[in-house]
Amino acid sequence: MPRPTHCAGDQHVISWITDVLGVCSGHPKVVWKYKKGTGGWIIQGEWNEVAVELAHMLLKQSGANHEPTPQYVLPSTLPEPAAIEPIPDHARYIMMDFFKSRGMKQASAAKVLEVSRGLWSDIIRGRRAVTQSTWVAFRRLHASS
Repeated sequence: MPRPTHCAGDQHVISWITDVLGVCSGHPKVVWKYKKGTGGWIIQGEWNEVAVELAHMLLKQSGANHEPTPQYVLPSTLPEPAAIEPIPDHARYIMMDFFKSRGMKQASAAKVLEVSRGLWSDIIRGRRAVTQSTWVAFRRLHASS
């Protein structure tokens, strides 16, 4: 897949997606990716094409413009929280299929979606950054299923 040109809006959504997938804190170009069939995680350097692909799918499905828009750029320009919806159902289905297609069990994917619902809202409102604790929580969720 050709590498898309990233705008501020894409970057913001990609940051959230790589966080959910387990980005290594402090180094946004190093992404932990589940390796199907091994039960383990591998580091994939540079932009994770999977995360980029999913980000663009979510942006397209949500009808968002790929140009920078206030709800996707810097926290100082974000609208009031009431103007932003949590993850819409269609995006949840896309994400569930996405996680399952990469080897995650249904129960684990469902748990991740429940956790990520709040995470999505926090990230797009500028209330939460990519953190190591999110990675740890994600690993714990996956290990428990």
